Amino acid sequence: MSGNYKAKTCNSSGTGWTKTGYGKARSWTVPAEGGVKCTEKPKKGTIKRAAKDGYC
Repeated sequence: MSGNYKAKTCNSSGTGWTKTGYGKARSWTVPAEGGVKCTEKPKKGTIKRAAKDGYC
């Protein structure tokens, strides 16, 4: 994933901005799954379902 960013720097008294920077950023991730696969269909009321609802 990539995109542009805008970053501001505070002045020494913390009351305003001294400069603004612009640029391009790129992020990456390693695909991973936790204790339950997102393709599984666990029953309601199970721990697996709670994990899937919170993660997927």
